[in-house]
Amino acid sequence: MSNTFYILSYITGGILILLALLNFIFPTRKSTLIIKLVFDVVTVVNCVFILHATNNTLIYASIGTSVVGISRDIIYSLRRKGKVFDNVFVPIAFAILFSCSLFITYRSWISVLPVVGSVVSSITLYSYNQKLTKIGAIVCASLYITYNAILLSSSDVLTIFALVSYVASFIGAAIGLFVLLLNNKTHKME
Repeated sequence: MSNTFYILSYITGGILILLALLNFIFPTRKSTLIIKLVFDVVTVVNCVFILHATNNTLIYASIGTSVVGISRDIIYSLRRKGKVFDNVFVPIAFAILFSCSLFITYRSWISVLPVVGSVVSSITLYSYNQKLTKIGAIVCASLYITYNAILLSSSDVLTIFALVSYVASFIGAAIGLFVLLLNNKTHKME
């Protein structure tokens, strides 16, 4: 049975890498939120497979933040459809939810890293400013890279897919920010 979880972890890990790259091929806010939603769903599935393959409970932090992230992505995508979601208290509420998830998922100090990354992501994803969103994605990806790099040493090679997907997210966000800044500079010069 463990071999099945390994194989499923590899497959979902590959999908995570693809989603991380797709997020910056389609850089609009709407596509970012849709791809982020799918990314968070696949992350939960991937982490459950890794948990069953390795029995490493440190993976709970990633599961917890991704579950909260799924609801955040749905609500943020509905933001324009109702005044309830178009409120400054929405990102604050998600920051609090992510922080509270730490009480359930805490296993060691590294459990804090995905929570902080998710709080940053929640605040910046709420913005309509794509530059701010990309900066938030860079910070979030950096924290998840650190988390997965530390987790890799105490876990299994399966965690490498999560690590690579966040490296791809970091690179994609950095390229996306560079392109936005370059376009902004070009438009100012015209």
